Amino acid sequence: MFSVGTGAQRQPGSRHDSEHDPFTLHPADEGAQQWEDMTPAERGDVTRMGEWAERNNVAVHDAFSAAVARTAELRALQEAQTSSGLEGVETIGVVP
Repeated sequence: MFSVGTGAQRQPGSRHDSEHDPFTLHPADEGAQQWEDMTPAERGDVTRMGEWAERNNVAVHDAFSAAVARTAELRALQEAQTSSGLEGVETIGVVP
């Protein structure tokens, strides 16, 4: 079930208060650590995470796409069963 509430309200003066140009970067979060302030170990961790994301980008998207497609198929099947009145008919007369 979906809620029909008023939704999230933006605070005046927040960084999301106005429209953002989609072709520019968002400003860094206030608590974000700058690259120059990181230790060499932290920089290595960030670099490895970025490399992993680049290597596995296609695999992650393919897996998500397959899951979405399968969920859509199952939802369409469930909708067809419900609208035709055949929901649960597969168990009628089945003897274990």
